[in-house]
Amino acid sequence: MRKRIVVPIACCALVLIAPARLAAQLPGALSVEARLGGAFATGDFAAPGKALEAGNGYAASVNGRLQVLPGMQVYVGYERAQMTCDACSATPVLDNTIVDDGIGVGAVMAVPMGPPGLSPWVRAGLVRRQLKFSGDDGSGASKPGIGFDLGAGITLPFTGPFKVTPGIRYVRYTTEFDFQNVPDRSLDVSHFGVDVGLAYQF
Repeated sequence: MRKRIVVPIACCALVLIAPARLAAQLPGALSVEARLGGAFATGDFAAPGKALEAGNGYAASVNGRLQVLPGMQVYVGYERAQMTCDACSATPVLDNTIVDDGIGVGAVMAVPMGPPGLSPWVRAGLVRRQLKFSGDDGSGASKPGIGFDLGAGITLPFTGPFKVTPGIRYVRYTTEFDFQNVPDRSLDVSHFGVDVGLAYQF
């Protein structure tokens, strides 16, 4: 019984302490950020008559950032977007939603303008993502695709080490399918988003 209690407490303490100790050894400021917002399919991904006819949904992400130069951070993170899928709903064995998830790396640059208290930024990066389906016959996924991620927003002070980071973003990549019930084997996946982030700087 004591072991069952001590082990989870030790793991929680490690999660809280490790980033702070790591931050003390890094050349620049380390921060973590969680984001949540809307996702809106665009282009062939949403076009009627194409493979999926994707619609709107939500996107959630988490990333870590390291300042490498004044006004410049590099980041690595994971994002999951879930949207409606009209073509999927027309197929009895598939659910009417589709998941687009994967990892991304890139850079965030501060923009030296704006009123006092506001810190505008832009970001650009590479992504490795894939589409995932589920239904009565189990689950399936497209091949992973490589693309890009663009974004912009502002940073607002919140309280202590916390900051609020509203922004917009655009993701695009090309993927391919291996299963027969999707007519188009190659598809350009793209969606636009509006989201809000909460960042913590160690």
